[in-house]
Amino acid sequence: MFYSIFENTIYANYFIAEISGYQFNAEGILFLFFVTVASEIISYLVLYMLRGIAIYKMAKRRGLKNLWLAFVPCACFYLLGKLQDDTVQSAKRNAVWSYIAIISSAVMVVFAIITDVTATIPTLSKILTIQDKTVVITEEYIVSTKLTLVASYMTYFASLVFTVASIFIFMNVYRAYAPKLALRYSIIALAVSVLFGTDLLFSIFLFTLRNRERVNYKDYLKDKMGEYSRYYGPFGVYGQDRGGTNERSEENNASPDSDPFAEFSDNSDDPFTDSKGNGFGGNNSDYTYSDPYKNSNDKDDDLF
Repeated sequence: MFYSIFENTIYANYFIAEISGYQFNAEGILFLFFVTVASEIISYLVLYMLRGIAIYKMAKRRGLKNLWLAFVPCACFYLLGKLQDDTVQSAKRNAVWSYIAIISSAVMVVFAIITDVTATIPTLSKILTIQDKTVVITEEYIVSTKLTLVASYMTYFASLVFTVASIFIFMNVYRAYAPKLALRYSIIALAVSVLFGTDLLFSIFLFTLRNRERVNYKDYLKDKMGEYSRYYGPFGVYGQDRGGTNERSEENNASPDSDPFAEFSDNSDDPFTDSKGNGFGGNNSDYTYSDPYKNSNDKDDDLF
């Protein structure tokens, strides 16, 4: 939970030294560590309250039970999973995402605690017992064991699984309460999560939807498809209007028995037919066709 903060703080000290030539000593490292931890705790408390209030109010409007689960860190995804859209075929997987989020978040917390107990606390104790606080802290001061290594990898893996599951859950909830904004909310919140390492924006967007009525996403898709079902072809307008009735241009609504080439039906001026409708000669009845490649001795059925 805090081990990665401590590790990143010490490694960031090298980066700062390369840029400015200045390195933080033990006091500086401890100061940066506690400031970062404090900011992370404040950020999580804001996330926790916004998410909890939003889930509580939305679940209450939906008539769900056990509303107190909205304020339980891992179990809140049970109620959040109930708020997902369930009107399309893919909704059958919604319950799976909920269980994955609950289990992975619990696993992440357990292994994060193991990492802090085996590494963060011993490292802090080691630095705090240094008599000369002006000593430059290096990675040699980080206490790490095999258990710490395994726990840190498990924490990272569980965090990755939890992130993927929570993204799908939040996106499905956005789709159920704000279908027009669902994709935009998901992309922006995901970008902030990747760039800044915080899921705060997911909870902020969820909080803005707390008083909205649930939307049938399947009906929304039908309406959306109805808007784009009309298209313009070379012979008129095709498609369906919002009421579901087929629509074509007046020219295309003509009877199928009508001759589309009626204006050309009169052969009197047709240069490619004679008066009987044969040959090439419309009014030029003297025109006769001779095959320049056919010999007079050739048989009629001779192909060559």
